Amino acid sequence: MTKGLTVAKWGNGRGVRLPQAILNLLSIDIGDELLLEVEGDKIVLTPAKPKKIKTLKDLFASYSGPSYQELFGDEMEAWEGMDYEGKESI
Repeated sequence: MTKGLTVAKWGNGRGVRLPQAILNLLSIDIGDELLLEVEGDKIVLTPAKPKKIKTLKDLFASYSGPSYQELFGDEMEAWEGMDYEGKESI
């Protein structure tokens, strides 16, 4: 995604405003720390800390459809008792 930005005076320094759509796309919030790198003639901003991976429960917190118990029934007990195979526990 490419977006033109304008450098503006900001106190004694200069700054650019990052569009909300881009912040949303990258899950960057007010107060998040970014690392700034210069690569040749490019400025690269990277989140300083990776976002915490949300649990399935967090992801479905605002879901208002049928519960997973209603959808999957007895199958859930087998899933919940399984050992981790990869990075599921992160």
